[in-house]
Amino acid sequence: MFLKIIIIFFIFIFIFKINGVPVDKEFNYCDGLNKALGFYKVQRAGIEDPNSEFPWQHEITTKYDTYLNNKTNKNGNGFLSKGYFDAGDYLKITFPLAFSMTTLSWSFLEFEENIKFCNLTENYLSTIKWGVDWLMAAHPEPNVIYAQCGGEIDHLSWSRADQIYNNQVTGPRNCSLIVDTNNPSSDIAFEMVAAMAATSIVFEEFDEQYSKQCKIHADQLWDFGIRYPGIYYNPLYPSNVSKDEQIWASAWMYLMYGPEYSFFRGFFDNGKISHDDLFFNKWSHVFSWNNKMSGACILIAKNFNIYVDEANYLIHSWDTKINKTKDGLFFLDEWGNARYSMGGSFLEAVWNSNKNQTAKTTNTNFAQNQINIILGNNSNHHSYVSMYGFKHAKVTLNIHHRSSHSPPNGTDLKFHNILSPPNNKFPIYGALLPGPIDINDLYFEERSRYEMNEPALDYNAVFVGVLSSLINSYSKPVQPISSLTLSFNSDDYNRDSIENKSNNNEDEIKPINNNNNNNNNNEDSLENNLPPIFKDSYDLEIDDDSDDFNNEENDNNNNNNDGDDDDDDDDDDDDDDDDEDSSNSNSNFLKKNFYSNSNKSTIINYSGISIFSILILILLI
Repeated sequence: MFLKIIIIFFIFIFIFKINGVPVDKEFNYCDGLNKALGFYKVQRAGIEDPNSEFPWQHEITTKYDTYLNNKTNKNGNGFLSKGYFDAGDYLKITFPLAFSMTTLSWSFLEFEENIKFCNLTENYLSTIKWGVDWLMAAHPEPNVIYAQCGGEIDHLSWSRADQIYNNQVTGPRNCSLIVDTNNPSSDIAFEMVAAMAATSIVFEEFDEQYSKQCKIHADQLWDFGIRYPGIYYNPLYPSNVSKDEQIWASAWMYLMYGPEYSFFRGFFDNGKISHDDLFFNKWSHVFSWNNKMSGACILIAKNFNIYVDEANYLIHSWDTKINKTKDGLFFLDEWGNARYSMGGSFLEAVWNSNKNQTAKTTNTNFAQNQINIILGNNSNHHSYVSMYGFKHAKVTLNIHHRSSHSPPNGTDLKFHNILSPPNNKFPIYGALLPGPIDINDLYFEERSRYEMNEPALDYNAVFVGVLSSLINSYSKPVQPISSLTLSFNSDDYNRDSIENKSNNNEDEIKPINNNNNNNNNNEDSLENNLPPIFKDSYDLEIDDDSDDFNNEENDNNNNNNDGDDDDDDDDDDDDDDDDEDSSNSNSNFLKKNFYSNSNKSTIINYSGISIFSILILILLI
């Protein structure tokens, strides 16, 4: 009898663990992409319009962020007042921002037709331009880069956006981390080169003048990086090599200028990327803010037919050699696995897209499998995207994000405010979270656990890329989001029982009727809801360390301090049913899409036979 009880107990455990949330085979990836881009709206700084999307954005946020001379524009705002907040804090950090804009631009170039089909082209370009405008402002002179606004004190306090200039508590906020000829940093210069060059290519067909402006900055930054080699130091985003950034930047410059500028090809030609650069250890595979070598390999192989064998083996290695959790999520570290998963999946999506004629890999579906796990098809029954995922997946409201939480007035250096109020006041949709922290898929919703629940710009950049690649026959065009705040009382939120409502009509963005050409006077029309692309532009004038690359510390990749360092205080543990598009061109386009939407579930779903199986087993015993 005792043995029977033990066996039944383990059967229950087994069936519970394998019953993940079913894959939503009709999931609208256009809607997912829309919400993922919406996270960048959440992160926008320096907005003073009282009608802006989020309440904290029309308060005093970063009005005074500017150069050391305290110079302001004609409206009295600092030249660095805009841009994006990096993560769940109020820092602006140039290095990861530049990587994020490069990645978003690369994704646009690869999957432009998908983005266009979703009706998100203008929203997407606006997202890139808002970040690149700030990068331009952060490069006011040829050999000067403002690398950060805000400091460690901003990072260690838990406060509202309107409190960051509370000098009595935190001291004056400034943008004093500067890269120049006396403090050179070729890695950050080259990453900015990549961002400017990629953006220049993107905007060639939309705004030729802006494209040229990006090119001027790219030229100056390239010259700065070559003439003044050095390594960027930031305790939050440490880097100790620049070989990957230089190869990455040279490839983008060559793409921007074309084959007549063979000078740039010399920096990435045969032999420049070694076997150890890509396969020295598990971190060599990673595509992230601090490691672009794997991304550079895919970019170069696909566009210039160099390193093709290495690229194929790199994608194969992601699927066969990287450790996985029990649910199948790529696992590299106890912090940020969803980010690494999406980084590898993005490279696979780019390499195996229908534009590529040189890809030879046999498994072309691991990006789909990884996104299934991310969206809720896992043993936790939980989406690792804030307030969004497959139908019936549990979702996270209480992410580690100061503005979303909106704590009481006053700057809190001891993180007491992190617990009050108990639920985040402003829910954020579509932000990729770090996810599970161990090989057993340990994850739960708790605001103070930043290593599980803090989003960041670079996380969503690769996430957007994967979503852009997955547009399929079930995807439907959406109306771009202008605001993602919902009017509900978050105090009534029950994180143990909430059901993800993202696919229900009551929470849906109203679809656009592509066949209706008479909506010019409709206040909900596309023209009235799209944000202008080309507004608020800044009016500005426009050594190889390869021996050290393989010795880069592993924790440089996972030391992306989007989260907050542990404080001494114990409190700081620091949608749519759209009208079907009858256009033949859209149908043909979807048929050609590389992903077949097989939606293979990583978790086997036995929910229909679980009880029956248990009863049979009990009878047999």
